[in-house]
Amino acid sequence: MPNVTTTSNVSPQPDIYFNRQLLARAKPFLIHEIPAQKARQPDQESDQMRWRRIQNLPTATVPLSEGVPPAGSKLNVVDQTVKLSQYGDFLTVSDKVQYIVKSPTLNDNMPVLAQQLGETMDEITRSVLESTASIYNCQYGTNGNTPTEITAKDCSEVVKQLKGADAIMYEPVIPGEARDGTQPVRSSFWLLGHTDVEVDLEEIPAFLPASKYSDSRRVMTGEVGQIRNLRILLSSLGSITAGSPDVYNLFACGRDAYGTVEHSTGTISHIFNDAKSGGTSNPLWQYSTQGWKAFFAAKILNDSWLINMRATLDA
Repeated sequence: MPNVTTTSNVSPQPDIYFNRQLLARAKPFLIHEIPAQKARQPDQESDQMRWRRIQNLPTATVPLSEGVPPAGSKLNVVDQTVKLSQYGDFLTVSDKVQYIVKSPTLNDNMPVLAQQLGETMDEITRSVLESTASIYNCQYGTNGNTPTEITAKDCSEVVKQLKGADAIMYEPVIPGEARDGTQPVRSSFWLLGHTDVEVDLEEIPAFLPASKYSDSRRVMTGEVGQIRNLRILLSSLGSITAGSPDVYNLFACGRDAYGTVEHSTGTISHIFNDAKSGGTSNPLWQYSTQGWKAFFAAKILNDSWLINMRATLDA
């Protein structure tokens, strides 16, 4: 038998083929800014924004006396002020990475930084929502916890509270169409929570999944469905208070219940510093940086229009 050279005699090349198609990253839905009243701070004005609400006038039920003018009323206003803060982060990339790595690292970094920016704003807004003074503990479930799992009756109670406070629903509705298996969606408040709660929601007979909306084009990012007058947005970044058991914070809100502020010119900046721009701090041009910076703030504008609906999971 002739001599045969095999891989035991000649080692394979140590190099590995690099697949330039990057693997997908986890991208949670960013839901907490969706219902907010969004404002922009003008340039060179201030680092604070003030909202003002004019209170309703009392009714005038006393008959007028002939020829005698009444005392009249005066306006009362409620102001809400928030201070914008700067947030940001960056990556440092060595020149060697750019010389020897086959993927375009600087380009690949941009969507990662953009996602970090979005999640940062979402988390800041979520933290503000967690500070609301209006709390409702679900009580009509059967899991034996306090609070219980979410039920249709709990949803009705929260809607009743919001309506009793004259909270304004979000428009537009999704009208019905002549399509089998679909239903219209009525004017609603928003309910924001964690994806863990979706299983319990689907067990509620009154739950209308978003897949059965009469017009799927109007489904919002992270929207899973509707119960009563609540359209529901869920995300893996939803609020949880750790404990035994964990308590899930679901925020039911009317229009203008809370707001977010961005700066008109300083809101979002993508900042790239070439290796050659560092001067004596980077004398051998050994690294470059890329990052983001933003002005941002979030504020509750009316606590009675924002309710933390607290629930646990069904056993």
